[in-house]
Amino acid sequence: MGKIGIVTLNGYFNYGNRLQNYALQEILRELGFEVETLINNTKINDENNLNEKSKISKKNINRLYNIIVSKLWRYLYLNKINHQRIQIFKNFSLQYIFESNFCISEDSIPEDLMEQYEFFVTGSDQVWNPNYRKGSPIEFLTFAPPEKRIAYAPSFGVSKIPSKYIDNYSKWLSEISNLSVREE
Repeated sequence: MGKIGIVTLNGYFNYGNRLQNYALQEILRELGFEVETLINNTKINDENNLNEKSKISKKNINRLYNIIVSKLWRYLYLNKINHQRIQIFKNFSLQYIFESNFCISEDSIPEDLMEQYEFFVTGSDQVWNPNYRKGSPIEFLTFAPPEKRIAYAPSFGVSKIPSKYIDNYSKWLSEISNLSVREE
Protein backbone atom coordinates (compact mmCIF):
# COMPACT_ATOMS: atom_id res chain seq x y z
CA MET A 1 0.00 0.00 0.00
CA GLY A 2 1.04 3.61 -0.55
CA LYS A 3 1.52 6.62 1.64
CA ILE A 4 -1.27 8.94 2.83
CA GLY A 5 -0.87 12.55 3.94
CA ILE A 6 -3.33 13.78 6.57
CA VAL A 7 -4.28 17.45 6.50
CA THR A 8 -5.89 18.54 9.75
CA LEU A 9 -5.69 21.22 12.40
CA ASN A 10 -2.34 20.36 13.89
CA GLY A 11 -1.80 22.86 16.65
CA TYR A 12 -0.79 21.79 20.12
CA PHE A 13 -3.76 23.15 22.00
CA ASN A 14 -6.72 20.78 21.88
CA TYR A 15 -7.32 17.25 23.19
CA GLY A 16 -9.96 16.43 20.58
CA ASN A 17 -7.72 17.52 17.74
CA ARG A 18 -4.75 15.46 18.87
CA LEU A 19 -6.88 12.39 19.57
CA GLN A 20 -8.77 12.50 16.26
CA ASN A 21 -5.48 12.96 14.39
CA TYR A 22 -4.01 9.94 16.16
CA ALA A 23 -7.16 7.82 15.66
CA LEU A 24 -7.33 8.57 11.92
CA GLN A 25 -3.63 7.84 11.55
CA GLU A 26 -3.97 4.49 13.33
CA ILE A 27 -7.01 3.38 11.30
CA LEU A 28 -5.18 4.16 8.06
CA ARG A 29 -2.10 2.30 9.32
CA GLU A 30 -4.27 -0.72 10.19
CA LEU A 31 -5.49 -0.66 6.58
CA GLY A 32 -1.86 -1.04 5.52
CA PHE A 33 -0.94 2.52 4.56
CA GLU A 34 2.10 4.48 5.60
CA VAL A 35 0.71 7.69 7.14
CA GLU A 36 2.07 11.16 7.81
CA THR A 37 0.34 14.30 9.09
CA LEU A 38 1.34 17.28 6.98
CA ILE A 39 2.29 20.33 9.01
CA ASN A 40 -0.02 23.08 7.81
CA ASN A 41 1.59 26.49 8.13
CA THR A 42 -1.43 28.48 6.94
CA LYS A 43 -2.04 31.41 9.27
CA ILE A 44 -4.88 31.13 11.72
CA ASN A 45 -7.65 33.69 11.36
CA ASP A 46 -6.91 36.85 13.29
CA GLU A 47 -10.21 38.57 12.47
CA ASN A 48 -11.51 37.60 15.92
CA ASN A 49 -8.66 39.53 17.55
CA LEU A 50 -9.47 42.59 15.45
CA ASN A 51 -13.12 42.32 16.46
CA GLU A 52 -12.08 42.11 20.13
CA LYS A 53 -10.04 45.31 19.80
CA SER A 54 -12.90 47.20 18.22
CA LYS A 55 -15.27 45.97 20.97
CA ILE A 56 -12.89 47.07 23.69
CA SER A 57 -12.68 50.61 22.34
CA LYS A 58 -16.45 50.93 22.72
CA LYS A 59 -16.57 49.77 26.36
CA ASN A 60 -16.82 52.11 29.30
CA ILE A 61 -13.80 52.75 31.56
CA ASN A 62 -14.81 50.31 34.35
CA ARG A 63 -15.38 47.51 31.89
CA LEU A 64 -12.11 48.33 30.15
CA TYR A 65 -10.30 48.19 33.51
CA ASN A 66 -11.78 44.75 34.23
CA ILE A 67 -10.73 43.48 30.81
CA ILE A 68 -7.17 44.73 31.31
CA VAL A 69 -6.90 43.16 34.77
CA SER A 70 -8.30 39.88 33.45
CA LYS A 71 -5.87 39.81 30.51
CA LEU A 72 -2.96 40.69 32.80
CA TRP A 73 -3.91 37.86 35.18
CA ARG A 74 -4.11 35.46 32.24
CA TYR A 75 -0.74 36.61 30.99
CA LEU A 76 1.00 36.34 34.38
CA TYR A 77 -0.57 33.17 35.75
CA LEU A 78 -2.17 31.20 32.94
CA ASN A 79 0.79 31.61 30.61
CA LYS A 80 2.80 29.12 32.65
CA ILE A 81 -0.08 26.63 32.71
CA ASN A 82 -0.69 27.04 28.98
CA HIS A 83 3.01 26.56 28.26
CA GLN A 84 2.96 23.30 30.24
CA ARG A 85 -0.22 22.19 28.46
CA ILE A 86 1.25 22.92 25.02
CA GLN A 87 4.39 21.00 25.94
CA ILE A 88 2.28 17.97 26.89
CA PHE A 89 0.51 18.11 23.50
CA LYS A 90 3.85 18.46 21.70
CA ASN A 91 5.26 15.47 23.60
CA PHE A 92 2.18 13.41 22.73
CA SER A 93 2.50 14.37 19.07
CA LEU A 94 6.22 13.62 18.98
CA GLN A 95 5.62 10.21 20.51
CA TYR A 96 2.45 9.10 18.70
CA ILE A 97 1.76 11.19 15.59
CA PHE A 98 3.94 10.85 12.52
CA GLU A 99 4.35 14.42 11.27
CA SER A 100 6.02 15.60 8.08
CA ASN A 101 9.46 17.18 8.33
CA PHE A 102 8.25 20.04 6.10
CA CYS A 103 5.39 22.54 6.14
CA ILE A 104 2.75 23.27 3.55
CA SER A 105 0.78 26.47 3.08
CA GLU A 106 -1.10 28.22 0.31
CA ASP A 107 2.17 29.81 -0.76
CA SER A 108 4.44 26.81 -0.24
CA ILE A 109 3.68 23.36 -1.62
CA PRO A 110 6.70 21.10 -2.18
CA GLU A 111 7.15 20.33 -5.89
CA ASP A 112 7.41 16.58 -5.30
CA LEU A 113 4.41 16.33 -2.94
CA MET A 114 2.25 14.38 -5.44
CA GLU A 115 4.97 11.78 -5.91
CA GLN A 116 5.37 11.30 -2.15
CA TYR A 117 1.72 10.46 -1.40
CA GLU A 118 -0.85 8.19 -2.99
CA PHE A 119 -3.74 10.02 -1.29
CA PHE A 120 -4.44 13.03 0.93
CA VAL A 121 -7.08 12.92 3.67
CA THR A 122 -8.62 16.02 5.22
CA GLY A 123 -10.38 15.72 8.55
CA SER A 124 -11.60 14.54 10.92
CA ASP A 125 -11.87 17.83 12.74
CA GLN A 126 -13.30 21.31 12.11
CA VAL A 127 -10.90 21.77 9.20
CA TRP A 128 -13.50 23.68 7.18
CA ASN A 129 -14.44 26.09 9.96
CA PRO A 130 -14.13 29.52 8.31
CA ASN A 131 -13.25 31.07 11.67
CA TYR A 132 -9.98 29.13 11.87
CA ARG A 133 -8.10 29.64 8.63
CA LYS A 134 -10.12 32.20 6.67
CA GLY A 135 -11.46 29.56 4.28
CA SER A 136 -8.04 28.27 3.24
CA PRO A 137 -8.00 25.95 0.20
CA ILE A 138 -5.35 23.74 1.85
CA GLU A 139 -7.96 21.99 4.03
CA PHE A 140 -9.95 21.23 0.87
CA LEU A 141 -6.83 19.60 -0.62
CA THR A 142 -6.89 21.85 -3.71
CA PHE A 143 -3.15 21.33 -4.14
CA ALA A 144 -3.81 17.69 -5.16
CA PRO A 145 -5.61 16.21 -8.17
CA PRO A 146 -9.27 15.34 -7.36
CA GLU A 147 -8.64 11.57 -7.50
CA LYS A 148 -6.15 11.90 -4.62
CA ARG A 149 -8.53 13.87 -2.36
CA ILE A 150 -10.41 12.17 0.49
CA ALA A 151 -12.53 13.95 3.11
CA TYR A 152 -12.98 11.87 6.26
CA ALA A 153 -15.59 13.31 8.65
CA PRO A 154 -14.46 16.92 8.45
CA SER A 155 -16.66 19.55 10.05
CA PHE A 156 -17.55 23.16 9.36
CA GLY A 157 -18.06 23.78 13.07
CA VAL A 158 -20.54 26.58 12.34
CA SER A 159 -24.23 26.54 11.46
CA LYS A 160 -23.84 29.03 8.63
CA ILE A 161 -20.96 29.63 6.21
CA PRO A 162 -20.23 33.34 5.72
CA SER A 163 -21.27 34.45 2.24
CA LYS A 164 -17.72 35.45 1.28
CA TYR A 165 -16.68 31.76 1.45
CA ILE A 166 -19.69 30.07 -0.18
CA ASP A 167 -18.48 30.16 -3.80
CA ASN A 168 -15.04 28.77 -2.97
CA TYR A 169 -16.42 26.16 -0.56
CA SER A 170 -18.95 24.97 -3.18
CA LYS A 171 -16.27 24.68 -5.86
CA TRP A 172 -13.71 22.99 -3.60
CA LEU A 173 -16.24 20.51 -2.18
CA SER A 174 -17.40 19.52 -5.66
CA GLU A 175 -13.80 18.67 -6.57
CA ILE A 176 -13.29 16.10 -3.78
CA SER A 177 -13.74 12.64 -5.23
CA ASN A 178 -14.30 10.82 -1.91
CA LEU A 179 -16.37 12.88 0.50
CA SER A 180 -17.87 12.20 3.91
CA VAL A 181 -18.80 15.02 6.28
CA ARG A 182 -20.41 15.48 9.68
CA GLU A 183 -23.02 18.07 8.64
CA GLU A 184 -25.58 18.01 5.84
